[in-house]
Amino acid sequence: MDTKITYIYGLTDGTIVRYVGKSDNPIKRRGEHIKESNINLKTHKHNWINKMKKLKKEVGIKILEITPHNNWQDREMFWIRHYGIENLVNGTIGGDGRKYREDMKRDKNLKITPQTHKLLKEYCEENGLKMFAFVEKLIKEKCKTKTDIYGDDVN
Repeated sequence: MDTKITYIYGLTDGTIVRYVGKSDNPIKRRGEHIKESNINLKTHKHNWINKMKKLKKEVGIKILEITPHNNWQDREMFWIRHYGIENLVNGTIGGDGRKYREDMKRDKNLKITPQTHKLLKEYCEENGLKMFAFVEKLIKEKCKTKTDIYGDDVN
């Protein structure tokens, strides 16, 4: 039986949760987030933290849930869904425990093929997951179908 606990926390702008994360020591992790923002990484989270510093506002922390360690992934994803990924500065939908990776930064010029969209949608359906409506809309708006020189779909 897993009795080890961990915390699902939110970083706040004082009132509104802007980031959801998991840590065994959330106070220490908050400090790490702030230190990481000094490294010139251009993630949505780092940009938000740097803006807070520029405005001389404190990045707050709120414990959202204390959960068994063996269930943190589901609970982190729950809280991200609860607040809505579109309202947060998270780079993923959670549950992955990944450190920042360059390929996870938000890109205004989304590049995704119809095949990737189809695979993502199938994966979500097979695993009982729902694709966020805003992601579905964004993919449909930005998804480009490859065409041949005559303008016919190649796919």
